[in-house]
Amino acid sequence: MSLASSSRSEIQLLNGSAAFAMSLGAKELFHTNFLAFLLESDDSTLVPVQLAIRQALGFPPSQGAVPKCAVWREKNNLDLVVVELRQAPSASAAQGVPTADEEDAAEQTRGESSGWDWNPIDQWRQSAGTGTGVASSATAASASLHIPTDRVLIVEAKLKSIPRLDQFIGYDDQLARRGIWLVFPEDAAVPEWSLRVGGGSEISIERRLLSVAGVSMATPATATRPPDHWVGVTWKSLQSAMSGAISALAGSPMGQTLNDYTDALGALVALIDQMHQMCDEAHCKPGRIPTYGAIRIQPLDPQFRALRINDLLGKTLFDYWLNTYILPRTATVRVPVGWSLNGYIHYSNGVPGLGLELINAKFLTPSGNLIGLHIGVQIQNCEFRLFIDVNADWTGLESWIARHPLLLSQWFSTLVFGNTPVGYRGGPVMPPTRPERVTNLKVFGVNRFLYSKLDIDKQLIVDVECELLHVIAHASNLALQL
Repeated sequence: MSLASSSRSEIQLLNGSAAFAMSLGAKELFHTNFLAFLLESDDSTLVPVQLAIRQALGFPPSQGAVPKCAVWREKNNLDLVVVELRQAPSASAAQGVPTADEEDAAEQTRGESSGWDWNPIDQWRQSAGTGTGVASSATAASASLHIPTDRVLIVEAKLKSIPRLDQFIGYDDQLARRGIWLVFPEDAAVPEWSLRVGGGSEISIERRLLSVAGVSMATPATATRPPDHWVGVTWKSLQSAMSGAISALAGSPMGQTLNDYTDALGALVALIDQMHQMCDEAHCKPGRIPTYGAIRIQPLDPQFRALRINDLLGKTLFDYWLNTYILPRTATVRVPVGWSLNGYIHYSNGVPGLGLELINAKFLTPSGNLIGLHIGVQIQNCEFRLFIDVNADWTGLESWIARHPLLLSQWFSTLVFGNTPVGYRGGPVMPPTRPERVTNLKVFGVNRFLYSKLDIDKQLIVDVECELLHVIAHASNLALQL
């Protein structure tokens, strides 16, 4: 039985879900926009859902706060910036809420009334008042005006993409250095309130990484900021919390929409759970260990392709495999001084893959140029690849490989499962078979990425893991001699 055949109910549900169909166009953006819509709503019937979302994100209302929040989407590339609110004592109290600095306030308040009005019956007509005055926020505010507390939550959502540490380092550096201004309402001529987040302000910033695995991400300390921590939250826990709150929405027109959304999200979570279970069971039953090829093709089933979730299932499968069964075993690899060991997931040509690599960010070429050099193993589709990669074009890369006393003979020709990897059209890595080339290696750009390869579909998945670790340990020994 395949993953697709054991997931008929989930596939059927997703095929009939309008919420799922709409989510395909924007990936994570659909989900974060929908969460923002729910958190910002003034509909009192949605309070149970607002509380459920906040509880799942570890951001329950503090003393005196209201369930709803003010939310910014994609502000400075941050998926969600959620500001906790409390009710202002009165509309006049809003006048005392601090606003942006003079420069930012000037930008927000600049504007004049045109003196013209439009409606579909009268069309354009000059209004009675042509002055330049704009109603003040105190006049426009109602008795139910909300103002911020001192808590802000930042959410980065990952569903079809894999979290990368460098992305979170960039977010934290930005928050520490410049911070962000939040003006509410965002496009108002005269804002009701504004808030500075980060950049030395005293506002409490909480960080959440919403992902399939619920992993946390810690960014290292730098000269300009202390270390920061993005607390992991799973989509499964969020879906479960929202689903549990729907029963309290009796009579709400949003009930059916929320049911559709949480059911679709629940089906996706169930498929991912089954993918993880399949990977676990491939490691725990002696005598019933499947081949790598049998595992690899599971997310590529035509039914998953038709639903356009083959990329989601493939990336989460390889991410789980890498982080659960491969990276923990790399602790035995002796990494040379000046090098670092990295594992990664990639998605190329419609199929997922992973890699283990040693990186020297300050490698000197024979001509004395500084370049980032990577040597490692990549699994892509059915291929086990031994590669050399650089982070910028190096015109002499292939010539350097050809002249090096070890690379062709002891790296690109390293035995894998007792066989010698091959190059272009299955031939040996030397001699070259094309006039413009000095080796027979395969390439993704002859000045950037060269590799030899071996088909591993028929190898047991546990043996592939052992070979990965064996070859990356060999690369570590060679790195000292490059």
